[in-house]
Amino acid sequence: MRAELLEALRAGLEGRSGSLKHPWLGWLLLCLCRQRERQRWLMQVRKTHLVDIDEDHGEVPGLPDWSYQFHGVGLLLSGPGREHIDVDFHVGDPDGRTVDPYFFTRRVLALDPPELPERRLRAWLDSSALLVAGLQELREMGLIGHPKSRHLFELEASLGELWGELAASGSEGWDAAFGENGGDWVRAEFGRWSLSLVRRDRSRAQILGDLVGRVDPVALAACAREIYVGPVDAGTGRAIEALMALGEVPGEAELALAARLDPAQHNPFTACRLARWCLSAEVHTGLAVRFITDFAACRRSPGFRGNPFDDEYAFLALEFRPELAPALVAQALRSGTPSSTHRMGALLSLLQEPWCAEALLQAARESQEGSRTRYLVACLQHFEDPVVLAESISLMPAPPQFREGEVGYTGEQVAFLNLRGEVERSRRSVEAVFRRLRPQ
Repeated sequence: MRAELLEALRAGLEGRSGSLKHPWLGWLLLCLCRQRERQRWLMQVRKTHLVDIDEDHGEVPGLPDWSYQFHGVGLLLSGPGREHIDVDFHVGDPDGRTVDPYFFTRRVLALDPPELPERRLRAWLDSSALLVAGLQELREMGLIGHPKSRHLFELEASLGELWGELAASGSEGWDAAFGENGGDWVRAEFGRWSLSLVRRDRSRAQILGDLVGRVDPVALAACAREIYVGPVDAGTGRAIEALMALGEVPGEAELALAARLDPAQHNPFTACRLARWCLSAEVHTGLAVRFITDFAACRRSPGFRGNPFDDEYAFLALEFRPELAPALVAQALRSGTPSSTHRMGALLSLLQEPWCAEALLQAARESQEGSRTRYLVACLQHFEDPVVLAESISLMPAPPQFREGEVGYTGEQVAFLNLRGEVERSRRSVEAVFRRLRPQ
């Protein structure tokens, strides 16, 4: 790294306290410059190698080991080292200066092996949630921003002529520039910084679980329990997940939180996480069972058309309270939330027990919805019992009609076309539940 480049960067950041003080933000800024360079390269590939391409996806002509996929208003290039460069095309942005946080975090976390700047960044910010929190910090510092969007961003104007040089500067000298060699002090500072993000904005509570093993556990537990004081929301459930991961035991603070939970007012996420914690720790189990039954009995959770956790109640019962499972499994297979039915059916297709087949068959017999019936039958077709297979085939509805010249697809047609993939995706999504129920 040339000394004048560092001085130019410092001059561009003058007055922004802490911009080079925290190594995770320094590496993040450097990796954003590298992202900017990769996006510029993608736009060049689009104008040269892909200019006469008619197909939406395929191999990039003239670039061995690289593939492309046009999507909506953008382009994804995938290449060696699990490199995924994704850019949406924006009016007035011919060289790809606009960065999407989702595209950036996906690329940084997928690289294998990562080069040194991305490797150092991932040593600090090793999840999508932490990376996004870092990006929000840079936005608040004025280092990135966008005139019209709070999601997309561009590098701040003072970096406009530096990003190319920064991207090409390699890694020599940046350790010292970013304070990477500060040892224990820097690690403690990372803990203070990350927990302060949550205290300033509870919507960032999703990073708490990513901080387990990274920051002082006493400070992390205290920060997590501070979330209880506010409204019951997704952050409350994330705080419980972090406390579970820390090995904490539900106590008075959790009982006070439990007293506030109401199925008619609150999303069931927090209640489900608190129930699992109590049942796992074998404390307040009566309270946990009441949560399962009371929240499962609520057929329309606030903000939803149904109950989005029908499958979760059944999973908890199968793992901890089998006597409650039959009714809750049956309810999940008939849920007004398709994802609950999908995950429940997928789990039964993995468990492969006689009662699982009977539960699926009974739900398929009663179903009046073509898409639901097809899904349940597709789950049944994973069973080896010839009697089960024969009845499942007899229950399979005819395919939805596809009329020539029709524009677009109905929801039922889309579900039919994606049926096999959806069953496999759902089976993968419940593998962790299956492993808890059938430990090796």
